Amino acid sequence: LVVKGSLLIDGTARSPIEKGAVLVEGDRITAVGPEKEIGAPHGFQVIDCKDQVLIPGLIDCHCHVSMDPTQENWPARLNDSDVEQTLRAVNNLAADLKAGVTTARSLGDRNFLDVVCKKAVESGKLLGPRLVVATRGIRATHGHGMVGYAFDGPDAVRRAVRENIKAGADVIKLFITGTVRTGPELVCYPSAEEISAAIEEAHRAGLRTAAHCIGGQGFETCLAAGLDCFEHGYFLTDREIELLLKSDRWLD
Repeated sequence: LVVKGSLLIDGTARSPIEKGAVLVEGDRITAVGPEKEIGAPHGFQVIDCKDQVLIPGLIDCHCHVSMDPTQENWPARLNDSDVEQTLRAVNNLAADLKAGVTTARSLGDRNFLDVVCKKAVESGKLLGPRLVVATRGIRATHGHGMVGYAFDGPDAVRRAVRENIKAGADVIKLFITGTVRTGPELVCYPSAEEISAAIEEAHRAGLRTAAHCIGGQGFETCLAAGLDCFEHGYFLTDREIELLLKSDRWLD
C-alpha cells in the first residue's frame, strides 16, 4: 500500500515533507519520504489523500474508555450497567481511531470491561486503537475516584493489585488526591503503607504504576515509594516540580 498526501510529518523532528508518501508492506510501515522517492511499486495499491496532511498515529496517554463527558450529568452515568458502559466504550474507541488515535492508555474502568475491549480490538472484532489498560482504579473508601474501587489497608490493596494483574492489567492505577482544591491543603487519601504496597506489588510483577495526583503530600509520598507516572499534577508547587525533574519519573 502507498499512501500519498500534500504534506507529511514523520515524527522525527525533521521538517514536514512536501508531497510525501508512506509505503506499507503487510502490517508494517517500511518507508516514509517524498513521493518521488517512494514511487509506486508494482502491485501496490495507491491511496491519494491529495490536499490532506499525513501524520503518525496519535497516542492518548490518559482516557477512560467507558467515560463520555459530553453526556448530561456524565458522572452519574458511571453507575450505568456494564452493558451501557460497554456500548459507550465501543463508540468512544471508534471515534478515537477515526480521529487519528492509534494507541490509548485507559486508566480505570468498571468490571474489567477495558480488558474485554482490548482483546476485541486485538482480535479484529472491535474497531479502535491499541489499548494499554489499568482495569480497576484503586482508591481509599473516603477518597476520590469515580471509576475506582475502594480498598483499605495494605493487605487489601496488595490483593487488589494482584487481582488486577490476573485480570489483564498493563498498568496499575491509584487514586491519591481529589480533583479540585477545596482548601489550603491537598489531602492524600491512601496511607503511605497502602501506596507502597501497591507500587511494590506492581513492580514485582513487572508492571508500572500511575496515580491520579494533583500535588501536595500525596505527590511526595508517591515519589518516595517509587511511583512511575503522575497524572494531572496541576497543583504541583515549584519545589515539587524540582523534585520531579531530579527523578526519573513522568508527569502526564
